Amino acid sequence: MLLVIDVGNTNMVFGLFRGERLEGSFRLKTDANSTSDELGLYLCEYFQRFGLRLDEVEDVVIGSGGPQIMYTLSSAVIKYVGKTPLILDDDLDPRLPYVACASEERLGPDRAAMVKYGAPLVVLDFGTATTLDAISPEGVYLGGCITAGVRVSIDGLFQKTALLPRIELVKPDTVLGTTAVGQIQAGAV
Repeated sequence: MLLVIDVGNTNMVFGLFRGERLEGSFRLKTDANSTSDELGLYLCEYFQRFGLRLDEVEDVVIGSGGPQIMYTLSSAVIKYVGKTPLILDDDLDPRLPYVACASEERLGPDRAAMVKYGAPLVVLDFGTATTLDAISPEGVYLGGCITAGVRVSIDGLFQKTALLPRIELVKPDTVLGTTAVGQIQAGAV
């Protein structure tokens, strides 16, 4: 089995693959204050809950957009799974051709969807940041845009206004809300 972990700024999503088939997944909050033992025990608990065995994991791959937790997460994987993870981060070039950029920045690991879906392609990623990327029919990265994610925007409303409440991000019953909470939820979704 292959254990894959997508580390974002807000959440880490764990997926377990047997061949091409996703056996299961779960998510944890990305918390730089977590210890390797906390993360390892969550992993053990998940495996136990679904009758899986950690010793069946052959490889671990981590895609990182949250460098503040990488040492702890890698340590947890080594200690509890017994595998050294392959880390897809800024140091690993996805080798996608792209138009000339104004800097030497690397593309984030979440921007390599062309491998799975081919080209042309538009990729939207709704995380802490909402990103949009475009790839031409020839497989050339054309560029993209980054804006605040939905949760960041909602939290901004709560923090910067006197009367709007912090809300749970859920799908509202209607597009036109009749309460502040319903209206914020409708606007977010």
